[in-house]
Amino acid sequence: MINKLITAVILLFIGSSLVCSQEYIDEEENELMAEIEIDESGSAFIGKKAPEFSITDIEGRHLSTEYLKGKILVLNFWFTFCKPCVKEIKELNKVYETFNVNNDIVFAAITFEGEEEVRDFLKKKHFSYPIIAADDEVLDLFGIQDYPTNIIIDKAGNYYYYSIGSYRGIGQEITRQIQGAIGGENSLKNLK
Repeated sequence: MINKLITAVILLFIGSSLVCSQEYIDEEENELMAEIEIDESGSAFIGKKAPEFSITDIEGRHLSTEYLKGKILVLNFWFTFCKPCVKEIKELNKVYETFNVNNDIVFAAITFEGEEEVRDFLKKKHFSYPIIAADDEVLDLFGIQDYPTNIIIDKAGNYYYYSIGSYRGIGQEITRQIQGAIGGENSLKNLK
């Protein structure tokens, strides 16, 4: 019994290290990310209406709730010094490359960091998602406190998928969820 309790506490500690709260985490914690899945789902959101918003990416393209009617929205909330956020970019780029030809699927990566800081980062690391910088208002609207957070909003404007933290295979999971949203599957089946 005590061994199970100790194991649970250790797993809780390790799991919590795979989520950034706008602070730097060290290399050892980053290495653990590839081994442990975070189960801090936003299940309370699934099936509920997403907030209305209007944003502009760093290239000047405008995106609003009005524009998104009937489209699927794939959001990534991240920042440049969040190692799990940066580590999952390679998988997210693959997801983007798979679906970006579909005009009914829209991607956006949102950060609290300023545009200059983001552009400096993008000189070193490619991120395919359109980037929205320095948008605390949208972060607040979506209640983002931990990073990375990946959200899919369905064609009806409801939360379809909500994941906090990063893990090996996040790209495959997001791909699977997008396919479910395309097919009109019930988002409530995503509840764990």
